[in-house]
Amino acid sequence: MINIIKLVTVQSDKKIVLKSVISLFVITCLIVLLGFCIKNLFSEENLLFTTSEYLDEIPVAITGKTDHSGKLVILAHGFAGSTEFMKAIAVALAKDGHIVIRFDFLGHGKNKIPFSGDVKSKNGPTKQFVNQLNQVINEYKDRYNSPKVVLIGHSMASDIIIRATQGRDDIESVIAISSYTDEIPKNDFPNLLVINGEWEKGLTNKTLELFNKIGIDNPKVDKLYGKILGNNARKTIVIPGADHVGILYAKKTQLEILNWIPSSKEKFERKTNNIGIWALGAFGSLFLLPLLLSTFLKKNDKENFSISIFRYIVFCFATTIFLPLVVTKFHGEFLHFPVHNHIFNTFLFATILWVLISPVIMKERWLHALSLKLFGCLTAYYLFGLGFILNYYVSTYYISVGRVEIFLVLLTVTTPICLIIQILYEASTRGVMLANLFKVTIVCSLIFSIYLNPSDLFLLAYAVLLFLVFFLVFGFLSNVINNKVRSFVAVGMANGVMLSLTFSSAIPLYLP
Repeated sequence: MINIIKLVTVQSDKKIVLKSVISLFVITCLIVLLGFCIKNLFSEENLLFTTSEYLDEIPVAITGKTDHSGKLVILAHGFAGSTEFMKAIAVALAKDGHIVIRFDFLGHGKNKIPFSGDVKSKNGPTKQFVNQLNQVINEYKDRYNSPKVVLIGHSMASDIIIRATQGRDDIESVIAISSYTDEIPKNDFPNLLVINGEWEKGLTNKTLELFNKIGIDNPKVDKLYGKILGNNARKTIVIPGADHVGILYAKKTQLEILNWIPSSKEKFERKTNNIGIWALGAFGSLFLLPLLLSTFLKKNDKENFSISIFRYIVFCFATTIFLPLVVTKFHGEFLHFPVHNHIFNTFLFATILWVLISPVIMKERWLHALSLKLFGCLTAYYLFGLGFILNYYVSTYYISVGRVEIFLVLLTVTTPICLIIQILYEASTRGVMLANLFKVTIVCSLIFSIYLNPSDLFLLAYAVLLFLVFFLVFGFLSNVINNKVRSFVAVGMANGVMLSLTFSSAIPLYLP
């Protein structure tokens, strides 16, 4: 019997050692991959300069070569985007010798001036964005002594660049990416290239309808109408395997743009870049590393809090139905912007409801679940690891001066909400289900609020998307770590900081 026990123990020890060796090997591979991706991200911009400045209050990024001899190209990002979204295209154009201007529209990215007005009216934000684009065109056309300008816009900006071009005679070419515009170009409109993704069939069909309205009978994809030298060329193409965001990083997109506005004798293949692939590889490595490192952490016991299901159901019902009705009518003005202010009030009243109804029975103190060391490490890793990739290669993630107040105010409510979620994960039974139900309750509450006041709170739809994506990425990583260390207070606080950062940096600033 003793020999059998020893044999089982030895076999168990061997499995643990083998598992540890495999984990260490994979971790080493991920670190090597991370370093390789970061190195390639930086090398993609070799021999290029990127400078940042402000045109009045407009944040501008200029990318090019010191000996640039190409055209002046202005890139405009889509709704809820920023200059970083357009980086891969900007680098491809700059390598080809063009000087590339990117900027943040009102309320987006680092632009602290909100956009305002009725979003359904052409005289609302659309007119403000068009005026802003015209200001950028005028400034940099004069600065670089360029008689003509090339405009490239993604999504929302595809509409903006077409509207801006209608009143100018100094636009050489217009390239609309993921175009959704209803604006019909006039007969004297310059060369127009429309690029949509394979997974954007609705936009492709809309583009073909637009071409039909401007006099092209039975228009086809990937067929040139008119002549580029005649300044009346029209063409629409589809990028294989591309969606609304991936299209901005696809090499095929870069190639089509470079072919449309060629400027050098170099082979086009040498000018495209893999910024999207390297950024995805770096982000993926940073995402997987904590998952593997957590296997070496000592597993602690679960708190096993008791949950009153009846009270919890009452809380969920009140939060989903009654909370939006109350908050849309009676709310405090803690922030200037309706959407950010509504998030604050919703989270605040949800926390108050939670305390009043008290669905969780916590019989003992749980400050032992607060590890300041874990809180600091998690926050730093999320901020300077995952946050770095998001901020420089996807969209603005680090808050600018104009958004610090929003971050600090939201932090006071995102932290308790994230703590409640982690407490639910610690429930003795069905903790995962209860925690996810809480998230669904918050989402439903925000969606119902949009229904009650769509004109002021339409941006809550984007906040809902951010909320879901946040917990798929940061929330998932945090739970994997918490399943080992059971420091749910530290994890909840770290999530609270990052959720506040996500809302304050990514949601555009809007005033009705």
